[in-house]
Amino acid sequence: MVVSVGSVSNQLFTYDVTGDKSNMNYLLETLTFTSTGGTNTLSFLSQDANSPYGAVVGGISISAVPEPATWVMLILGFGGIGLMLRAARQRRTLAA
Repeated sequence: MVVSVGSVSNQLFTYDVTGDKSNMNYLLETLTFTSTGGTNTLSFLSQDANSPYGAVVGGISISAVPEPATWVMLILGFGGIGLMLRAARQRRTLAA
């Protein structure tokens, strides 16, 4: 089976055809890719044209990892909120 998505294209995965209905001999395969933004299409293409059967696809999991710039923005935001609270506390102390 050929899997394509984002910056990774035509990644070939193999599967075991020796199984039966009680033991399908599933193989766990993983694909790591980095999105460049926008929409990415995940596609699967069976390579066994001589058979009505092909690879089984299931349990697909896609997870997002924040970029470093996102973490920097988050930390700066929390720092800014802390500075605003500190300044407000100091103004309250001076006014009293």
